[in-house]
Amino acid sequence: MLLTRYLNGDHGYTAFLILLGMTLSEVYSVLFLGISYGAKFLRGQKTAAASTHDIRHRFLKIAVPSAFTSVLSNVFSAVSVIIFPLRLALAGYTRVEAVSALGLISGMVLPIMMLPSAFVGALCTLLMPSIAGSIARKDSNDLTRKVEKGIEAAGLLGIPSTAMLLPFIPFLCELLYGQTVPPFLAMALFIQTISTYYLILTASILNGLGKQKKVLLLAATGEIIQFALVWVLTAIPTLHVYGYILGMICGNVVRISAGFVFIHKETHTSLHFINAGIIPVACALILYACAQLFFLSALGQGVAVIPALLISLLLCICVYIVLLHLLRVRLWPYMQQVALNNDPVRAKPTAQANMYD
Repeated sequence: MLLTRYLNGDHGYTAFLILLGMTLSEVYSVLFLGISYGAKFLRGQKTAAASTHDIRHRFLKIAVPSAFTSVLSNVFSAVSVIIFPLRLALAGYTRVEAVSALGLISGMVLPIMMLPSAFVGALCTLLMPSIAGSIARKDSNDLTRKVEKGIEAAGLLGIPSTAMLLPFIPFLCELLYGQTVPPFLAMALFIQTISTYYLILTASILNGLGKQKKVLLLAATGEIIQFALVWVLTAIPTLHVYGYILGMICGNVVRISAGFVFIHKETHTSLHFINAGIIPVACALILYACAQLFFLSALGQGVAVIPALLISLLLCICVYIVLLHLLRVRLWPYMQQVALNNDPVRAKPTAQANMYD
């Protein structure tokens, strides 16, 4: 709305309007959440003086490592953005080409590729307090079940939905930004995106288990590995941009692997390879092929690019729903049950919480 009304062609002023809009939206979110919290939890309640110290101690035990993790990730992310063009210059890029490559990856392709993160993030948001509730009830069976089903659901939500977008990435970037995206670059960023989903998932599970210090340790280790790999690989002329992506993927894989090791030690989970791996990958391949087929068929029939994209996406969503139905997957009842199980007093784990009937 601000850009539509006050845009004047000045790039600096445009950036100011974008930041102003983001800030105003955050102010609204903080006010809404604060008022909602006060109305629901604080009205008519007084905290006993004897429990104040204990509450503060538990809060700080969670908040301090989480804050350090966030700061550490932001610092390394900023450093990576700075060194990426510099290392690309050593690989033979000019300064303009290096900055353009950074904008293509971080500002164009990844935001589109990360659209399904809304679903994975919603699942992780539900999963974290639900795991904490199982720990409070000391229900180890329910804890193990939720972790296993959460991992399976994250794969089934993230991998196929991102694969469905993959064929459209070059066309969307050409349409929105006027930039050409090589298909191999889109595929590399697809792999990085999937690794990011699982990184979010493992961090959420560990936070739900109360292992914020392990999350901080993994963040520090992974970011250092990523920084070192990006520094070395990006400067290799034969890798250049792909070296940067490879370094990011390798750092994520190290964090994910170590995170799953910690999760297994705490919950004794045993991943079902078919449900957690084969089924999401098979769905992803089917949706990728369908997206290609629908889009190219629509273009072959003389349909314009934008209507062809919309029609293809709609048909792919229909195919996705049919696949879930054939697999007897019930994600929505599962997520509802997870939300209900957050209350350790009133909720009991039931068979309905299973993702698969």
